[in-house]
Amino acid sequence: MNQSELAALKEQIKAELMQEMGKAPKVRLPRPWDEVKEAFLPRLVKNDPYTQYQLTTAISTIIRYSLNVKNVSMLTYTQVERAKEIANKVLDVVEAATTEAVNQ
Repeated sequence: MNQSELAALKEQIKAELMQEMGKAPKVRLPRPWDEVKEAFLPRLVKNDPYTQYQLTTAISTIIRYSLNVKNVSMLTYTQVERAKEIANKVLDVVEAATTEAVNQ
């Protein structure tokens, strides 16, 4: 096998591998933040998507500050229950304030 045949074979194998890699679904393992977010997202469904995004961002900021983590992706499974409690308390305050504002 000469150099050009070897190079062609390498390219063919590379192309086949790239094609196969593209078919494989990329699966991300669940993280602690996913569990926290899943717990409070049902409370946000009545809001429009942008408001949901704003509230999620605010909740994540308060959780990060309260639990002293740099990013929600750094939450540990031991912090999940506390993070859920924080998220629910924040949403309790938001819902109470929203109800009060509507009733004025």
